[in-house]
Amino acid sequence: MQSMVKPSFIVWIFTSICNLNCKHCYAWRLKGLKELDLREKLSLVRDLAEIGVNYVNLTGGEPLIHPHLTYILKELHGYGIMTSIVTNATRVSEDTARLLSKY
Repeated sequence: MQSMVKPSFIVWIFTSICNLNCKHCYAWRLKGLKELDLREKLSLVRDLAEIGVNYVNLTGGEPLIHPHLTYILKELHGYGIMTSIVTNATRVSEDTARLLSKY
């Protein structure tokens, strides 16, 4: 029996929320799509950990302005999953930098 190939790296379009409207960006096409609620996102993180994903890239929209970001980062790292975030960096404050330095 063949073993199933499982992804080790995931690019997660975390949100369509963005504080900019860049002409070159695809995020405007995401507006209006239903996002997962926090419970669904936490369930997805558990599923990713169970199948052996070890790296998640969070993108969007602008993940730094999404209210679930901290919860999801903590959960991902609780499972030992490394993360990166694609951001426009317009919302990077000292507090945000401190938070991100933990992960």
